[in-house]
Amino acid sequence: PKVPEAMGMSKEFRMVISIDLGTFGSGFAIGHIGDDQIKIDQGWTGENRKRVGEKVRTAILLKEEEDGRLVTVEFGENATFQYQRILLQKARSKRRKTSEVDDNNNGRFYLFDQFKMSLYQPNAEEKWVSPSITDVAGTKQLPAMEVISRSLGYLVDKAKSVLRADAYKQIHDKIKWVVTMPAVWLDGAKDFMLRACKMAGIPDDQLYLCLEPEAAAICCIHEASVRP
Repeated sequence: PKVPEAMGMSKEFRMVISIDLGTFGSGFAIGHIGDDQIKIDQGWTGENRKRVGEKVRTAILLKEEEDGRLVTVEFGENATFQYQRILLQKARSKRRKTSEVDDNNNGRFYLFDQFKMSLYQPNAEEKWVSPSITDVAGTKQLPAMEVISRSLGYLVDKAKSVLRADAYKQIHDKIKWVVTMPAVWLDGAKDFMLRACKMAGIPDDQLYLCLEPEAAAICCIHEASVRP
């Protein structure tokens, strides 16, 4: 489908990158305003290439350094695969009573999986509170902002790497970033996503938050308008 020229955005933008941090799967798409093509090949590698559809699993693997700093290791199926490899390697080392663990796998690793709906607080009314998210092993709890902003940041960086591969690095300030979110979220959760997007590196004047039903409606209307 063609990217509409009129979507409530300034004509100074030449490209739209949409990001969907989903409950189960996440991904992004790239389109030039006025062009007929939308790029959904996101250049995934490793286990992420084996995913079904355009999205990868909403999972992020973090490593805690000796000084307490957190480092993003992987995202998607790659995150769950590497986490399982680390656990298996450490289990084998423990059985053999050795310390034969890859240097890259030393340290504390935490996998956070399918965490988006922690922001959904239907009974909170106006007292929405930014939650914490616990890793799959139940050993580490982090502020949701840390986990979600890092996940968005990973997708932002991945989209930028695809652009660089296509020689579009000169138009970084001409990109409109569209991030979708559920309509059922309370204002507190929507404001949370706005702040998370900023932490992920999306400039204020290039960010547009779109409710998922609105995105679906725009797609349906546009497809109907171009259908023969």
